[in-house]
Amino acid sequence: MIPSKHTTIKDLDIVTYAFNDKIFVNIHSKGAYTRSYYVPLRLSPGNQFFAHTEYDDEGEDISNLPLTHLTPMSLIGGSNADTLGQIIAVQVASQVVKDSPTEVRTVFVSIGRVSQDDYDDVLEGVKLCRVW
Repeated sequence: MIPSKHTTIKDLDIVTYAFNDKIFVNIHSKGAYTRSYYVPLRLSPGNQFFAHTEYDDEGEDISNLPLTHLTPMSLIGGSNADTLGQIIAVQVASQVVKDSPTEVRTVFVSIGRVSQDDYDDVLEGVKLCRVW
């Protein structure tokens, strides 16, 4: 059986699936998906010594910022102009790496009708649906 979790926050459904080589995160409202992204977690040789930190050089908390070595790539429906979708995808992937620093599976994120107002709910739901 494939490990999966589901939660509903407000009118958003968040479902996660874990496979041997990938993690799927589906975020939708009323069953519709409009765009999909993938974010490889495996570090390239040039940045394999990346270290995550919770604070910047001046001691400011940066734990909510996405990790800089992760790049969301559009699969379906997304575009360079879809900033919210890219931010959600990279934040989801960042959460996976922060929770499990040795994780190397690719993260696939499918997003439905999600607005900027739903951003915090999406991140909270992803934390509740952890399968990595």
